[in-house]
Amino acid sequence: MSVLTTGGTIAQQTARTTASGALGVAVPGFDVTRLLPGDRLDVALSVRSVSAKGSKDMRATDWLAMAAAVVEEIAAGADGVVLVHGTDTMHYTAAALSFVLGPVPVPVVLTGSMRPGGDPDSDGAANLRDAVRTAATADLGEVVVVFSGDADRRGPATILRGNRARKVHSTALNAFASPALAPLGAVGESVVLSAHARPKGGSPPRPSPAFAEDVALVTVTPTTTAPLLAGWLAPLSGVVLAGTGTGHVHADLVPVLADLGARGGAVVMSSQAAAGGERLGAYSGDLTPEVVPGLVGAGAMTAEAALVKLMWVLGRGADPEQVGVDRAGELAERW
Repeated sequence: MSVLTTGGTIAQQTARTTASGALGVAVPGFDVTRLLPGDRLDVALSVRSVSAKGSKDMRATDWLAMAAAVVEEIAAGADGVVLVHGTDTMHYTAAALSFVLGPVPVPVVLTGSMRPGGDPDSDGAANLRDAVRTAATADLGEVVVVFSGDADRRGPATILRGNRARKVHSTALNAFASPALAPLGAVGESVVLSAHARPKGGSPPRPSPAFAEDVALVTVTPTTTAPLLAGWLAPLSGVVLAGTGTGHVHADLVPVLADLGARGGAVVMSSQAAAGGERLGAYSGDLTPEVVPGLVGAGAMTAEAALVKLMWVLGRGADPEQVGVDRAGELAERW
């Protein structure tokens, strides 16, 4: 089984900066391999570094590098892959990998830690143990996030579909949730999967050559004016709008969006609500493809997953309508 490291909090340690031993800030340089549970789980692990970045610094090129590394490890015979990643943008990376890889023949599991891996109270070792157990034993054919299921780390970890996960807390150990989809399973002494987990199958394709990066996620607020939005959209080939409620925008913004659609840009409507997703057409004032050419609804996708998917679709030169076609469970079951 393969473990790919990319950096993040789990690869840091809090420095002691005073004569009294008071703790300072977290700094990089901790060796993540010290946390690996291979011997305890009777799993043979190979470790490879893909990068050493905080996840706030991850870009689309990093997603492609990780995807290529996953493909290489599976081709070399890995029966599971764990990606050790920072938590801030883990859900973006998980979504990106789910679209690039599609159905996979082995589990691809992302995890990390909320507390520096080199600190005595770190959650890193437990998260890595649960991620390795999932990758080594679960009948999963998709990209998932495995993370603590409760704030005190006493209960089982949760398995979340990668493109449905979201970081919902900035400091708690149970920082990740899947707002619009029940967890795929839980990890304790063994892995228990739900009925909607996707089993192993398929072979990873060659990673996409690029993600379009002239795309933005715009959260619509009462202060979003037409001139402001027009300025934001001017250099873009596509936008994901996190609208209010089930996907609403102020009437003054409609001509700006119509202009983007008319010049061939992609307009994807999402929701800024934590769960429920976009449901255009429920109200008479909702946007329609007749008003905004090429308008696509994000359905149950999180706004973050919709952004990454639009980047992937446009990067492949595909029609933006493909955003509305399920690729890896991102548009499937709601609660």
